[in-house]
Amino acid sequence: MIKTLEAVIRRQWLPPEFAVREVVAFERHFGMKHLWLACHAALPLFLTPELVNLIHIN
Repeated sequence: MIKTLEAVIRRQWLPPEFAVREVVAFERHFGMKHLWLACHAALPLFLTPELVNLIHIN
């Protein structure tokens, strides 16, 4: 059986219910503003570490 790249990547994903619990726990621990920053930082194509730092400071 040949494993496709998609199958390998999907095997490493969290189950959706667990992922939602993790995001909710993060928001409870750090607050909504930090969650928003983390969501924006999850797009590395658009944000550089320097820009994330500037967003965090402001």
